[in-house]
Amino acid sequence: MNNINIEIAGANDKFRPNVFIDGKEVKYTKNNFGALELNYATEKDSIEISICKYLEISGKLWFLMSLFFFVISLFGIFDARYDKKCVVIDCKYKIKLKEQTNIKFTLCNIENTGRAVVWEGDCECEQIKNEGYIDKKAKKRLKIMLAVKILMWIALIVGIILALAL
Repeated sequence: MNNINIEIAGANDKFRPNVFIDGKEVKYTKNNFGALELNYATEKDSIEISICKYLEISGKLWFLMSLFFFVISLFGIFDARYDKKCVVIDCKYKIKLKEQTNIKFTLCNIENTGRAVVWEGDCECEQIKNEGYIDKKAKKRLKIMLAVKILMWIALIVGIILALAL
């Protein structure tokens, strides 16, 4: 049985990546220092780790979903906030395991390095993909959604004033 301990540093409450091992999403915990940790056991000699973060506002039905959740959350009062930086990461590594393997992934500042993740570990690691970028389309969509939300708030206030006046 091969055990792998993975630590992901550089994540915060607004930026939590999804971690997949051999195509299956795995859950992680947050340690006392703010890093994300997970332990995984497998019989395989090598595994493929994917670390990715996609934005829901980049999807096909983004406008309808955003509007729906805006109205359901009492016009944005209880709505989850979007990440204004619009950072997308997509990393994939193939790792050859030992009996006990320790790996640390560090999320990088994409503007400075161009890489999304830097890894350190005591095993052989083949980088398949390591890209991170700022999604300009998502930034534009956030601005559109902000304008729509402001217009909806104005319409709500006008509707309330008209209802009280009649």
